[in-house]
Amino acid sequence: MGERTQKALSRLLNQFKESNNLVKFFTAFLNRMEDSDLILEKLATLRFKDNATGVWQDIIGDIVGLYPRPAQFVDDNTIFTYRKIGDPNDPTKGYSAIGFQDGGHYQSLYGIPNGSYITDTDYLIYINAKVLATYSIGTINDIYNVIKEAFGIDTLVTVPRPGNIDIELLSSLTYRERTMLLALIPVVGCFNARIINWP
Repeated sequence: MGERTQKALSRLLNQFKESNNLVKFFTAFLNRMEDSDLILEKLATLRFKDNATGVWQDIIGDIVGLYPRPAQFVDDNTIFTYRKIGDPNDPTKGYSAIGFQDGGHYQSLYGIPNGSYITDTDYLIYINAKVLATYSIGTINDIYNVIKEAFGIDTLVTVPRPGNIDIELLSSLTYRERTMLLALIPVVGCFNARIINWP
């Protein structure tokens, strides 16, 4: 029994307080009103970008163009790929000794979903990145600022040759975060962005 129900029952006339059936009726009726109050409270307070959760956050993701909610990837520690020429010491690439990567997953270009969706906390990061990118014009400073504000890391963003943008990460990100970063930064047409390191 909530505060609203208790207050209403305390205001019943004395002769009605003695009627168990009437008190039960009012209690059932007021409990439904408290449920409605809770729904209205959530509608008023949990539908804003920085405090929305669950389905409310999915609605915001849909509004900003980031729906359905992205899938969660398998843990980076269980992933392996082919070793790249010129990058022989990258521990996330290549085959290993027998038993070292027992049960690992072979990495694809698009990541490896694990069958679940990302958490509200991670989804909020991507929603913020999408909003920032939407209101950017795609300069090098814009790309740096979106990464800094949304993902909270420093980078070096350069244009080594026309049409190419190189992003050097100064902090580590998971494979899922790296994938979303490349998908959400404000890169203008005819430019190709890539992350050039794996810190």
